[in-house]
Amino acid sequence: MIGYEFICAQLALKAWQDGANSGISGMLGVAFTIRNRIRAGWYDGNWIEILSHHREWAATDTPYSDVLPDPRDFSFKVILQEVGGIFSGARQDDVTIKVGGEAQRLSVAPPPALYYGRIDEVDKWRPWFLENISRNVEKHRIVAQVGMLHFWS
Repeated sequence: MIGYEFICAQLALKAWQDGANSGISGMLGVAFTIRNRIRAGWYDGNWIEILSHHREWAATDTPYSDVLPDPRDFSFKVILQEVGGIFSGARQDDVTIKVGGEAQRLSVAPPPALYYGRIDEVDKWRPWFLENISRNVEKHRIVAQVGMLHFWS
């Protein structure tokens, strides 16, 4: 295994942990959001730092389960196939950026998703996330929704 494969494996794991309840699109949305943080220059665009500090920007403090995804599971296989393109930038974000949306019609770059949370877990959200992300509509607006998973700019 080489470095980028390790990073892709970690990206797939985070996508599964945070997005599997919303299916393949939810997992893709999580992976694209993490990539958007890279593109926004968080931690100087360092994948290892972004992934290491991932929970600092999470909506909840709920610990991850020790259960690992089954690599034979269809939806996880899809994510494993997609993360290389997400990591390299070759895979376009068609989950958190609405193709053909208003921003594209106006030739304006849509705001990237940088945060996400499950709306059905709002009672578990950290106060920081509630005040600074979800309730701060001037700075952070909802840019996409996949099931109960919402994405903010």
